[in-house]
Amino acid sequence: MIYLLPENLLMLMLKQDGFKNKYGNSYADYISNSIEMSSILRDLIYSSDSYTDALYIIDYFGIKFSHNYLEIMDKTHINTITENIKLSVSQ
Repeated sequence: MIYLLPENLLMLMLKQDGFKNKYGNSYADYISNSIEMSSILRDLIYSSDSYTDALYIIDYFGIKFSHNYLEIMDKTHINTITENIKLSVSQ
């Protein structure tokens, strides 16, 4: 599962030069720079009418995403924790 910015936040970020340099000038650029995809899927994303339509397309192709960053981090860290944390209280 990957994290994608929600549309309202993406539109604000696309106004930032550093963000535009890395992800492009449009929602289609952002999605194609954030996800590894086939050329067919890329063409569909660029031909979509809106960000929401583009998200429906990637969901249809089985690419799992979330707009909740903490949800992504929780799932990522659950699999990487190898050591238990121990709490002891002494008097």
